[in-house]
Amino acid sequence: MPSSIIQPQGETDSKAVDAIHLQQAHIERARYLASHYRPSLKNTVRTFTKQAWRFLTAITSPLWKKRLTRAQYEARLTACLGCDQLQRTNRSVLGFCNACGCRPNKFSELTVKANLPGAKCPKGKWDGQLPAAHQT
Repeated sequence: MPSSIIQPQGETDSKAVDAIHLQQAHIERARYLASHYRPSLKNTVRTFTKQAWRFLTAITSPLWKKRLTRAQYEARLTACLGCDQLQRTNRSVLGFCNACGCRPNKFSELTVKANLPGAKCPKGKWDGQLPAAHQT
């Protein structure tokens, strides 16, 4: 077998071989991390349960809480427009909040969410509330 097939010839071939070795190292590292990362089932269930409870509380809040005034609703939307977590899309009027953890859907659209009396801003920008990290 000719040695030119196995051994890199010149600087260009050497760089290509180095790039391949680097790519293989990245693949091996990704495989290692994927095989050793196991999210805690307890934390996953706890997070999901909290998120589900907040959603159900917000979506049913018009049944047991006083409706928002037009001024309160517009103040919430204004706070959303100035937020760095606003995710604009073609499918929605205003957009979605990246901070809340909800997936974009018809209930998490900010024009709907801002009108729910029980909904809270995770950044604490609505109605003078504390950020979600400070709430118990």
